[in-house]
Amino acid sequence: MRDYNRDAGRMLRTLRQQRGLTLKQAASRLQTSAPVLSRKERGQDAIERQDIQLAIVVYQLDPWEGYALWVVAGFMPEQAPPNSSADLHTVAEMLLTNLLFPAFINDGLGYLHAWNQPIETLWAPSQTGTARIHLLDCLFSTYVRNKLGELWASCIGHALHVFHHKTMHMAGEPEFHALIYALATKYGEVFIAKWHEARQNNNTPMATDGLIVQCASPVGPIDYLVLQTTFQTSPPNELIVYMPWGAENQARDEQFRSQLGVNRVYFSSELSLAT
Repeated sequence: MRDYNRDAGRMLRTLRQQRGLTLKQAASRLQTSAPVLSRKERGQDAIERQDIQLAIVVYQLDPWEGYALWVVAGFMPEQAPPNSSADLHTVAEMLLTNLLFPAFINDGLGYLHAWNQPIETLWAPSQTGTARIHLLDCLFSTYVRNKLGELWASCIGHALHVFHHKTMHMAGEPEFHALIYALATKYGEVFIAKWHEARQNNNTPMATDGLIVQCASPVGPIDYLVLQTTFQTSPPNELIVYMPWGAENQARDEQFRSQLGVNRVYFSSELSLAT
């Protein structure tokens, strides 16, 4: 059984309780029995696509709640993320509180805006000490470099390769040039050499979604499948979710997340205000 049944079950229970429904009342509307619904909410029974479809209708979920439930349950959503007039803070609280897998929100240039507790534990973005936290700041940090050890060089090379392909269309924009200059100034010859290498290896376009990345966690390395979705805040931002890849990584991810406690959401803007 996929361990994220438990995460989706927890969200289903929260949604039911928020609507003031007993197990028996909700089960009747969801075309099941109270014992079966109870097992699903506890993650003991598999949650299927039909369960999500019914919950969206019965609990009258708004578009963001429905989208988050699909992702938390480990399914590709049946609808695109909704256009939203909500501010980024509201959207991040909705998504990242319920997404117990490592997840974060960044903009098209790779600046990190919000992330959850698993990402904080894996990368420690709050410790980078920068006013605007870029994804590469996390990977160049002493914290991550020490965790990765000999693997760091290959990891940063891969990350820069992906970053280069994602931002090729922005190469002529002043903000992009300012970012590259700032990273080169901050990290010196190491960044310059790796960035030059990434630019040289651009003959074959690469997919930036569906990648497998390895993260060094407190319980050992975990391979994650990277899923990303653009959603229409103003300006548009990306939600990135790390889904554990395969049974062994799912078990290790579950062990990792069981040690974390409350799934806090971090915001780079709040860190900037605090410094």
